[in-house]
Amino acid sequence: MDNGSKEILLSVRNVRKYFPIRGGIFSSHIGDVRAVDGISFDIYKGETVGLVGESGCGKTTAGRLILRLIEATSGHTYYRPPPEVFRRLNEIYTALGAAEGSPEGSAAGNGHAVAGQEGLLKELDQIANKYSIYRMSGRRLQQLRGKLQIVFQDPFSSLSPRMLVRDIVSEPLAIHHMGTKAERYKRVAELLQAVGLNPEHLWRFPHEFSGGQRQRIGVARALALRPDFIVLDEPTSALDVSVQAQILNILKKLQTEQELSYLFISHHLSVVRAVSHRVVVMYLGKVAETAPTEELFTRPLHPYTQALLAAIPIPDPELKRERIILSGDVPSPAAPPSGCRFHTRCPAVMPICSKVEPPLLEVRPDHLVSCHLYPGPTARPEAAGASAAASTSLAPSAAPMAP
Repeated sequence: MDNGSKEILLSVRNVRKYFPIRGGIFSSHIGDVRAVDGISFDIYKGETVGLVGESGCGKTTAGRLILRLIEATSGHTYYRPPPEVFRRLNEIYTALGAAEGSPEGSAAGNGHAVAGQEGLLKELDQIANKYSIYRMSGRRLQQLRGKLQIVFQDPFSSLSPRMLVRDIVSEPLAIHHMGTKAERYKRVAELLQAVGLNPEHLWRFPHEFSGGQRQRIGVARALALRPDFIVLDEPTSALDVSVQAQILNILKKLQTEQELSYLFISHHLSVVRAVSHRVVVMYLGKVAETAPTEELFTRPLHPYTQALLAAIPIPDPELKRERIILSGDVPSPAAPPSGCRFHTRCPAVMPICSKVEPPLLEVRPDHLVSCHLYPGPTARPEAAGASAAASTSLAPSAAPMAP
């Protein structure tokens, strides 16, 4: 997919979500769980972005932040900024993030630098007032809700057991005052057929369906308002393999017909490879790497991504792949390590890794990585020397990936 010719749908910039930790007699604020700590990536119209990482890395929280189902601590998600505004946003964030990769970072330098930063922040504030989801309210926000939807991970708990399927799927239409009751039920019948269910299923309750059928009902409900974008939060994790394939085929068919955009959150790397145009890898609330799907699966750069891909089983007993075993446990998001979040488990750790947090840099066309192994504006001499050796010693073997 050529992103240069595609319309930008959502631009996530430096989004953070800190959950407060309270303790003591007066329940005072004693710390924060940094569930999402400054993520940035873009989603184009008609594409699927895969979001992968270990349990607890912040994938689901990121998906809900993008939809504003929970309020962000800081940052912005811009909805359909025009091309010229999108280019200006990139310029502003590049200028503001020279030190920390965040417009919230402290201003440094002389008075002229501070004044220039204040001017950029003011311009950014004006753009956010117009395009940021987090600045919308009232009727404007309600209209946007119909364009951004979600399919939840658990099809057993995401549907009300007291409502008929016709009422579950038509509820978004009723909330947005779209059509008469008869027109809404007609729309529900069309949606059920689109996801592979029969119109007579309108009169059943969720407990009368299998897991795969319930997930199809969830997809139908998400499609009711003809959205532009859907967050798919592990939509196939609770399903049999054959049912997974059916759901994925339905999603790809609907994407082609309606030019939908998806954020596909999953642990299943082989599934992500099959359905995604680009992949974002998260570790402990941060974006470690992002690249086009085939580029990431064949030429991973970050040591964490390489370890993830090395764990994919190959369906051939004659083929072998060198495993990369990560030492230690995932640190707590309430007390993340200094510097690079991954340095406590990284097999290619360097002295700089524990002191300086690496920025997310483009090291190949459309391939960004947050790692000191790859030279960039803040690279140190030891990082430049270690990058070539590490990319050879850590890269997975040339054995083919699982389909």
